[in-house]
Amino acid sequence: MQPIKDDRSFLKLLLLSIITFGIYEFWHLHHWTKDINTLCKDDGKNNEGVLLYILFTLLTCGLFPVFWWFKAADRLARAAVRESVAVDISGGKVLLLCIAGMFTWGIFIWYAQYLVMQATNDLAVNYNSKYVYAKSVVDGLKGSSEDA
Repeated sequence: MQPIKDDRSFLKLLLLSIITFGIYEFWHLHHWTKDINTLCKDDGKNNEGVLLYILFTLLTCGLFPVFWWFKAADRLARAAVRESVAVDISGGKVLLLCIAGMFTWGIFIWYAQYLVMQATNDLAVNYNSKYVYAKSVVDGLKGSSEDA
């Protein structure tokens, strides 16, 4: 099992997206989506990948990202409840921030992305300690007992 990235930085995402004219954001979104789907695999749903994200964004004249962020936040909030991890996020909160962002040049949308990123980081820390690092310790102990 591979560890999930638990140190995402919103400032890094913003700066690299500006420098690369948005290309980094799609690369980041691809990996972020895979991590969200891994963290929330128990709910049986999936967030769409980058190609569908771009296609649906074009087809809906830019409204699809609002749905995507709502869905990601809702899935993370439910996963946090299942895993007993405290996060400051909900689908409704992100939806309201995205709608408000449409009238504030995207500032609240960036804040919504920040909240989703923080929730992902918090859940990733929990996931890594529970499933990745704990498993490697157990595997190491099994290997030691077999050597003896």
